[in-house]
Amino acid sequence: MFDVRFLANPHYVDGLRPLTGRDPAVGAYVAADPECEPFLESIDRMLQTLIPLYKKEGKSYLTVAIGC
Repeated sequence: MFDVRFLANPHYVDGLRPLTGRDPAVGAYVAADPECEPFLESIDRMLQTLIPLYKKEGKSYLTVAIGC
């Protein structure tokens, strides 16, 4: 579980508040935060390392959650 409360929160933008995280405008708003891309890159690097290790151990799934 990754807590992303450090990223810009669209809830506090009047025009975005009624929308969900599936709306492209919400995604664009969060992605525009300068901390977003480095964070996603670090998760990608971690998963690129971990997934082969999970496979090696015979694990059939890995759950990753991102929440606020």
